[in-house]
Amino acid sequence: LLDSAIIQGAGRRGVGPVLTGGVRFDPLADRRPLWAGFPDAGLVLSRILLTLSNDEAWLTANLLVSPETDPRQETLRTTTMVDALTSPGFQVEPQPRILLDSADGYSQWKEWLEQALRLIEDGGLNKVVLARRRNLLGDGDFSSLTALSRLIDSYPQCTVFAVDNGVSTFLGATPEELVRLQKGALALSCLAGTAPRGNTSEEDERLGRELLSSGKERREHQAVVSMLAEALSNACSEIHWNQEPDIAYLRNVQHLRTSFQGRLSSNRGILDIVQLLHPTPALGGTPTGAALELIRRLEGDRGWYAAPLGWLDHEGDGEFSVAIRSALLQGDQATLFAGSGIVEGSDVQREFEETELKFQPLLKALGEG
Repeated sequence: LLDSAIIQGAGRRGVGPVLTGGVRFDPLADRRPLWAGFPDAGLVLSRILLTLSNDEAWLTANLLVSPETDPRQETLRTTTMVDALTSPGFQVEPQPRILLDSADGYSQWKEWLEQALRLIEDGGLNKVVLARRRNLLGDGDFSSLTALSRLIDSYPQCTVFAVDNGVSTFLGATPEELVRLQKGALALSCLAGTAPRGNTSEEDERLGRELLSSGKERREHQAVVSMLAEALSNACSEIHWNQEPDIAYLRNVQHLRTSFQGRLSSNRGILDIVQLLHPTPALGGTPTGAALELIRRLEGDRGWYAAPLGWLDHEGDGEFSVAIRSALLQGDQATLFAGSGIVEGSDVQREFEETELKFQPLLKALGEG
């Protein structure tokens, strides 16, 4: 794409020709009609791109030019499009009233976890992440703009995303960063191990201490850290991470967090790292093959849920996150997703309650109030 490109730009990160998109969680799973229009992998070069960074706003117009292109007509078409996009007109609309709210139930969840725990006890698995679905039906179409506005306001520390294919919109606010690359410097954080937030500062601190001291939560977290450390050590000329996790505080949950920094080997790019890391044990499990086989059998097709989603620019920089705390909107229907990591010692009721907590961001973004 870049070999014959003429790039006029500011030389800033994320400005100029930028590809955005994502991939499917498991291309070997049988496809569900729910995810029609979302390919195994899709990266898009937008005709118009707005980049906000360091109190600056940059607008990039990407034009495909052939010998037959009329420069005046192409310029007029592009400026007309920019004028339309920069004029006032977008309004945050109320969400529809929820007529139906149904979810994968506790009995199914209990059956799934019992199967997973038997495999863990027998030595076939160390960890697996299983996810529930929740289906909403509104008395009108759900507004993706309203949902995004609410997510941005409520979760400023998360990556808020949306991918629209003309029929469906996949959106969410994910706390899970897969990889960030800037001029060869790599950074990422892994989140695994979860507790609710407290109603008071004292309760919040107590829940945080219990999270840090929980053997089960630490085992779940360490499985992810060990995999990332091994994978990144093979791809980086140097890599560092904190030996003890700290806590990442979100609005309704808190997670154990370990942060990694490093420098990529010269022959590596951000897509190499995405391929190397996905799926991490934070979203799949260990061993990877056995965990994916169980997810495929129990859940079926996850589509783009829990899969890498992000951007890369012409300088080789970019960011990819893992598309969790998310929902797929199709007119008056919405499908929400929430998962939990299962290891030795996991409790069925507690893991069920954890998924209920993780549904809350999208329930509030799509609700009436």
